[in-house]
Amino acid sequence: MTSTITIDATSTMTDRAVIAMADRALHAARTAERPLLDASDLAVTWLGDRGFFTNTAHVLCEPADWEQVLERVDAAVPAEAPVSLISPWSVPTLDPARWQLVGHPPLMVRAPDTSRPASSTSTWSRRCPTCAVAGTARRSESVVVTGASRTAIARCQNVHRLTAT
Repeated sequence: MTSTITIDATSTMTDRAVIAMADRALHAARTAERPLLDASDLAVTWLGDRGFFTNTAHVLCEPADWEQVLERVDAAVPAEAPVSLISPWSVPTLDPARWQLVGHPPLMVRAPDTSRPASSTSTWSRRCPTCAVAGTARRSESVVVTGASRTAIARCQNVHRLTAT
């Protein structure tokens, strides 16, 4: 994780989902060198000037004072840019001139398929270092690469289905 947010034994699935979303947003903001607020109770990112889900405020702990939460969101994302407030807790009625309820999306999880044995290899589509060096592989060919890093695979000009061993 890239944030200061912690998960412990008492964290629910909903807590973990909000933390994961906040962590991704914080990572994107750090990578793009954009403004952010990374606190134990609130994660806010300002990634752009348009788009409802471009800028987010993830409430990580049930707040005692919602006005203070909104002030902190306003300090991180200017009023000219939209921001989505994502909270697993009930949110009181907010100023309708500024905040509109857009719904309560369900939290759904697809568990891994345990009916099949786990694969000992991972497969991904990347560029093959073999054809960059030897020039023998062709597009869409299945290639087994032993000991090649994903960085080395990315250097090749041809895209293959690769199985890392």
